[in-house]
Amino acid sequence: DSQENIIADLHAQLNDTQLLVTMKKAEVKALRSQRDAKLSVAERAALKEGQETLKQDQEQLARDVAKHEKQVADAQSMLAEATQLRAKKAELQLEEEELLERQTEQEKAERELRRQEEECKKKQHMLAQELELNTGSVVHDKAVLLQELRLTVIENALLKDKISELQARLQH
Repeated sequence: DSQENIIADLHAQLNDTQLLVTMKKAEVKALRSQRDAKLSVAERAALKEGQETLKQDQEQLARDVAKHEKQVADAQSMLAEATQLRAKKAELQLEEEELLERQTEQEKAERELRRQEEECKKKQHMLAQELELNTGSVVHDKAVLLQELRLTVIENALLKDKISELQARLQH
């Protein structure tokens, strides 16, 4: 805002300087007209001195105009640079917000993974305990099944003998 005011002031100064140049040119034209009329030597000397002063004034005005134009250009350049910096700052803030959001999401995902890992460890522990119980039970069940198998084999042998005996009787 203040830079825009500085630029506006410099433009106003430039316009004032250009108006002065126009007025001085008009004065020069008027002086030339007067010169053309019959003038005394003293008047011509004064006129020449006036022209020299006017020439110096014009040169000074031209330097002032150039200086003001440079100041305006510098101020406009600074304003453009400030605008670019504001845009870059906004862009960086947006990137920072996105990074923070991604970091938050990543932290959330890491917490969920740790929770799942704890759950898996608990399940693994429970399954290990269950396996221990089942293994002991299986050893016991195996002994019972082997005993039943022996009994079944003995029964089968007895039944075979009885079948052979019955077949032998049927044949007689």
